[in-house]
Amino acid sequence: MERHRATLRSCGVASDARSRPAFAMKAFTTPKKDGRTARLVLDARPLNDAMRRPPSMDLPRLRDFIAEVERHRFAMQCDGVSYFYQFPVDASISRYFGIGMKGCDMLLDVLCMGWSWAPCIAQRASNVLVRDLGLAWVDNFLVLGGTLDEAERNVAVFRKRAQAARVEVRAEGDDALWQVRSRFVCVGVEFDLAAETQRHRLDPAWAERWVGGSGMTAVLSGRATARQFAEVFGGAVWATDILAVPRCHFAALLSFAGRLGGRMVDAAAPVWDEVVDVPPSARRELGALRKIVRENPWVVGGVPEDTGSVLWTDASSRAWAALLEAEGRVRGWAAGHRTRTPTST
Repeated sequence: MERHRATLRSCGVASDARSRPAFAMKAFTTPKKDGRTARLVLDARPLNDAMRRPPSMDLPRLRDFIAEVERHRFAMQCDGVSYFYQFPVDASISRYFGIGMKGCDMLLDVLCMGWSWAPCIAQRASNVLVRDLGLAWVDNFLVLGGTLDEAERNVAVFRKRAQAARVEVRAEGDDALWQVRSRFVCVGVEFDLAAETQRHRLDPAWAERWVGGSGMTAVLSGRATARQFAEVFGGAVWATDILAVPRCHFAALLSFAGRLGGRMVDAAAPVWDEVVDVPPSARRELGALRKIVRENPWVVGGVPEDTGSVLWTDASSRAWAALLEAEGRVRGWAAGHRTRTPTST
């Protein structure tokens, strides 16, 4: 336990508490995609339950994000380095951010995942950094320009803002920091702004993983765990949004997701490793979508506004569900949390 405390201290994430925190919560780590580092997550449910719900994050809708990017010809993207850790927790409220540990409790010194207000704080701060310059998706910054000169001027302004706010950023992938490009991948979407008409599609690497993953194989076989189905279904929602595939073609898949989600919600504790039978109709629809994602066609003209349907999803660890409405009629339904977050409208 002392080794864990020493790690938290050396990383500047937490310090020893001099008195009992108002909330002494559990914490755990999840691996990052680089395979070398981990992300600290606070089980902040006691604190979240004691507070009012946070306001809107002001995260742009995916179709609005895509449409804004495709109004431009050039972009520079970068990421905030351990972004949440760049937000210090003020000493006046630090007692609310305790980590319960044997022998000595600790207090978080920085913002941490798990607190319901953390994403809102991060996103709204990011929006200020890119105001009138581009877009932000939590810790992803995209600075845009209609011409190369405009993009480079906007990058210069962004650099000054980041330095003034003491926000540390790094290049995305193999790009050089501050490099302006016309073709790039951002938030799971590949953009080609150099084409005669700007276009986009799924990140090819993501598409390949989703199409060929073990979860997809299990679901298409008809026998999969609830966790495998939830992960594949979440990818299906993401893919249809980016590739502008009408979701009304997947009524059986949505209906099964709804029934399974309702069972998970009603259970005392969701059993993610329960093996479920996926009906043939849902598998056929998923197979058709898998073929589209494998082809991963370019989409020109942005993502059309679909005023006739709305999809609501919840993919949290506590429950997940889906609701599709088309022309005022419910096509697929699952009872989930009383409050649901719309994925697209």
